[in-house]
Amino acid sequence: MQNFFDAVNAYLLHHPDLLAYLHFLFRLKAGCLLLIMGVFLFLVYREDWRDWRTAKQRADCRLAA
Repeated sequence: MQNFFDAVNAYLLHHPDLLAYLHFLFRLKAGCLLLIMGVFLFLVYREDWRDWRTAKQRADCRLAA
């Protein structure tokens, strides 16, 4: 396995443009995963926030009555 990494390292040393392209792809992947995780967390916690808001409104109505 170490020979494989040595071969890849030697190849990337001779082709720095490919290394920059891989760096861009890894950054793009990280950004997409962050965006997907943010959307997922928004969808999950949106329902909790709605439940909390309706419970607070009910409590406010009870206090006002």
